[in-house]
Amino acid sequence: MVLRSQSFMQHFSFTGLKRLRSYQVSWLRGDLLAGLTVAAYLIPQCMAYAELAGVQPIAGLWAILPPILIYALLGSSPQLSVGPESTTAVMTAAAIAPIAASSGSDYASLCSVLALLVGLICWIGAFARLGFLANLLSKPILIGYMAGIALLMIIGQLGKISGIPIEAGSLLGEVKQFLTQLNQIHLNLRDTPRFYKPGRDRSGSQRLPIQIYYFRHIINAAKK
Repeated sequence: MVLRSQSFMQHFSFTGLKRLRSYQVSWLRGDLLAGLTVAAYLIPQCMAYAELAGVQPIAGLWAILPPILIYALLGSSPQLSVGPESTTAVMTAAAIAPIAASSGSDYASLCSVLALLVGLICWIGAFARLGFLANLLSKPILIGYMAGIALLMIIGQLGKISGIPIEAGSLLGEVKQFLTQLNQIHLNLRDTPRFYKPGRDRSGSQRLPIQIYYFRHIINAAKK
C-alpha cells in the first residue's frame, strides 16, 4: 500500500511546473498563438455547455479556470486541451433537474456538489489504478452512449431553434409537444448569422444560412 501511494504521488509530480522552470523564450510566440486559438473556441463552448447543463453561462467561464490552472501544474502533456464536454453537461442536467425540482434546493449548488463528488470518485479511481475498467466497455456500448447523448442534445434544442415554447418534462413529451405545434414555428432570420448562404428567402432580399435552409425544408416536409 505504501509503494502504491508513493507511485501515485510520483505520477503527480508537478510536471507542468517543472516544464515552466525550464521555459524557453522561443516558445512564447507559438504558445500565445495556441492560447488565443483555444480561448476563441473555449469561451463560447463553456458558456454553451453551462446553459446546456442548466446553469448560467457565466458559471461555465468560472468553472473552467481551476481545471486549466491545475492541469498546467500537474499535467504531463503540453498538447492536451482541457475543457467541458457536451456529454457531461447533458448528464449533469439529467441528474440534477429531478432533485432540484423535488427538493427545492438551489440548482447551481447541487451542480457544485455533484462536480466535487465526481472529482472525488475520479481521484479514488486514480489512486486505486482503476483505469483498466474503461477497457471493459465494448465499442457498441460506447457508440450507443454517444448516439443517445446526441439525441438528447438535438431534442433539447428543438424549442430554441424553432421558437416553439416546450415545457414538457420528459424526452418523449418534448418530442410530442414539438410535433403537435409545427404550425407555430417561426424562424428569426433577421438576427441569424449569415455565414453560409445557399439560397434566398421568398422576398429575395435576404439569404438563408445553410442550417436554416435545410431546417425549413425538413419542417415543410413534415407539415405535408
